[in-house]
This record gives sequence, C-alpha cells and structure tokens, in this order.
Amino acid sequence: MSNIKDVQILAIETPTPEDLTMGGGQFDQFVAPFLPSEVVRIDLARLPAAQQGISYKQDEYGSQVYFGSQRLHPTAAYLSLGVEWVFDEILSQTLADRKLRPDQIDTARRAVRAHGEALLAEFSDIPWINPYAAMLNTSHRPLTLRDAQRCGIDVARAIQTGDPDEARRFVYRELTRDGCVFKSPIKMVWTPKRRWPWQPKPRQMWLSTRRILPGTQPDYDSLALGPLIFQQYVPGRRIRVNIIMCPPRPEVRAAQAVMPPGWELDDTICDHRIVDHTYAPFKLPSGLEERCVELLRRKGLLRAELDFNLTAEGRYVLVDVNEDGRWGFLEEELDNYPIGRAIARLLLAGSQDYLATQ
Repeated sequence: MSNIKDVQILAIETPTPEDLTMGGGQFDQFVAPFLPSEVVRIDLARLPAAQQGISYKQDEYGSQVYFGSQRLHPTAAYLSLGVEWVFDEILSQTLADRKLRPDQIDTARRAVRAHGEALLAEFSDIPWINPYAAMLNTSHRPLTLRDAQRCGIDVARAIQTGDPDEARRFVYRELTRDGCVFKSPIKMVWTPKRRWPWQPKPRQMWLSTRRILPGTQPDYDSLALGPLIFQQYVPGRRIRVNIIMCPPRPEVRAAQAVMPPGWELDDTICDHRIVDHTYAPFKLPSGLEERCVELLRRKGLLRAELDFNLTAEGRYVLVDVNEDGRWGFLEEELDNYPIGRAIARLLLAGSQDYLATQ
C-alpha cells in the first residue's frame, strides 16, 4: 500500500504571459509550496513547442501514460485550463513556422486539443480540481443561472441565442428596464482605444462583457457566426466570491472591487478587470455563503469564483460563475486570503482518500 510520500499531484495549468513574468502560474506561486509530495506540471497549450510530450502506451500488460520519460500515476489533479488553452500564441507560432496551409493548421489544432483532452479522461477515478466535465457543464450560462436560482440565489435575466429576432426582443425588453449587456460564450478579444494620439498603442486584452446603450444596437447579423449571451445589466458594486470545497469545511472568501475615480471613461465597458482597480476584503451574509456552497455541490465543482453585483437596495445578484477564474491576484493583494493553501489541502485530502482505497 502507498503512503502520503508516494502521492503524485498532477497540475495542468496554462499560465498567461503575465503569470510567467511574475514567476509562474497560480499553482506554482500559491499552491505548490504547501504540497510535500511530488508535483508533475503540464501546460497543455505549450506541449507542441516543448521538448517532451504526453504518450499513451498500451500493450499486453495494460496501459500507461507518460509525460516525457516520467510515468504518470496521479492520486489527485489540479486543473486550470486558462483562456483559450490550446490556441495560444506559442502553438500558433509553432504551426506558422512549419508553413502549413490553413486547413492543416486547423487539423493540427484539433489534434493537439484531442490529445490533451485524452489526458483529462485517462484518470477519471481520481479527484480533479476541477473535473473537466463539471467545467463544461458550468460554462453553459443559462443552465448555471437556473441551478443558482434553485439554490435560492438571485440571478440576472439572460438569454443565450443565435436567433437575431429573439436577441432583439430580449434587448428591447431589458433596455426599458435597467439596461442590457452582451458577451460571448467564449472570451472575446478587445483592443482599447487610445485617449490621446501620443499614447502607446494599447495591447489587446480579454474582454467578456459589453453594455448596450439606448439608441445603439449590437450587430445581430454576427449571430450567424456564433451565439451570444445577452443579460440584464445590474448596476452595483462588484463582489467576487472564491469558494474552495476543502476539509474540514468549505472556505468562502469574498472581495469587493474598488474602482478608481472616473473609471467609467467608456460607458459601454462593464468588465471591471480592464481598469486599474484594487480589492478590499468583504463579508458575505452567512445565508448567501451557504447558498453559494450548495451551487458548487450542484454543479460538481470543487473550486469556483462567483461574481455578484450588490445593488443600492442591498440585493446580491449573481452575474457570472467562473469555473476557471483567476484568483492569484487576490492572494497577492489581500492579507489572510490563502486560496492556494486551501486548494493544497483539498488536493492532499483527495489523495489520502484515494490511497485509503488501494
């Protein structure tokens, strides 16, 4: 029988360029220091450009999975796929350097993704943080909002559609109330405009939410290219809630976004992450904490970030569920906000449960 010294933690993470300049991804910075066991780190997005890859071997004695020359036998796994996890710049450049045709590049990307997803299915009997299937389930916004309602959480009205007529009707109704926003089910790339000609050209960034103002309309014809999420605009203070389902009890930690003066320079932008803001600790009502934990149980998640808007009337309205949100910046900025330590406890607890059955 194995013991805790033999625990192998499998960490699958795709650090952003900002993460790498700060010394690594969230896992390396905030979780790994609390893990006494071996950790195997795999960045699926960068495998094609790396010197080692994943190999699935099958023979008359059974199957084995290798990362380079190291055989994988994980007892718990951390999963953070990040933004557009296999379509990052390194993979695109690797394929471009080979002078492939567009159809060949598309085929190669699909093959890389399928090869990486196979790793997620290979160890289905160990605790994953988070399970890939649960992340896919949660990324469907209407279903997740409906589950939140069943847990007693107030949610923003929303529709996800590729039908221009349905979108127009929803937008018209919401504009007669508080307003309306739209977002893509996947992350959108947005380039800010320069306020002054002499300023450096702004870099592209990921933007999830844009506001629809009265008298303006989105390009409904673009729905032919893919569906969009249209959602009630909820004015209020943004509260981010991190939940980690670790023993002996789930940890719920909330923070309030503190916006700088005059940040509404572009009133079509609703995504507070694109401005220089800070966070302050925030205490949720205990009843809401319990409902948030129940939502994670319903979705099969072990970790998530929930975004609420706190209205002037004191209502907490759920506007987003991030099954794979970024949290490292909160741990850096706030005291007594040890998300990484809680995740490490969850990984080790899962490993011990697994080892006890061997």
